[in-house]
Amino acid sequence: MITYIRKNAMFVGLLTVLLIVSLSFGGYMLIQKSENKDPIQPPEPDLPIETAAVITDFTGTYGNDASVYLNWSINRNHHELKSVKLYQDGKQIGGEMKDLSSFVMAQSVYQFPAGNCKFTLQAEFDENTTISKDVNVFISYVMDISMDSEPVSDGLLLKLKYSYDKQNPVNVPRIKFTNGSNIPFSVSYQDTKQSVNGTIVNAVTTFKLNTDKIASGSYPITIRWIFEGLNISKDFTTTVIK
Repeated sequence: MITYIRKNAMFVGLLTVLLIVSLSFGGYMLIQKSENKDPIQPPEPDLPIETAAVITDFTGTYGNDASVYLNWSINRNHHELKSVKLYQDGKQIGGEMKDLSSFVMAQSVYQFPAGNCKFTLQAEFDENTTISKDVNVFISYVMDISMDSEPVSDGLLLKLKYSYDKQNPVNVPRIKFTNGSNIPFSVSYQDTKQSVNGTIVNAVTTFKLNTDKIASGSYPITIRWIFEGLNISKDFTTTVIK
């Protein structure tokens, strides 16, 4: 090996120079590339995302007891809730409701208009931020339907009591037998008496069930009272005794 190097000293020297130059040039390029790179920055911490408060749910129903039932839920999303108020047609109902999630209103007390009735829930948060949500509740045209029967000498008086909104008058209901129709009763309309309480009309419609053509005995019957055009009816059962 040493003999070879001595015989080819010039060739080995040239090869050594080329190797040194290549290494130097490669190191230079590596340094330049490293210097031109953007400096590596440490990762930024995740900042909290500001989320707005929202009324997630607001529902309403009209119950068989002639009351409006409202229920709601509010997602504060770390905001301070300052006030919650309830409105119907722009008029506030009740007082402050910040600590409530439901509210019940008797129709006889609040006397809402019949048909679709819009309620608005309004919530106020910090920084004077206000959000609201609406719900429509259908208020029945006829409320508090009940029937009384009163025996008389020649028959039975059937008295239907009901209420309705004065701005949405209803016609006198008609009656139909759903049980006992084979019994030879005759029925005659007597009268309808009304009284007004604010915007609510309280009415009593009376029919007479005549028993002069039936034999003595006990007759269970079911009577359906029908309010034409409103898709409202109600059945009552009573017993006719002669």
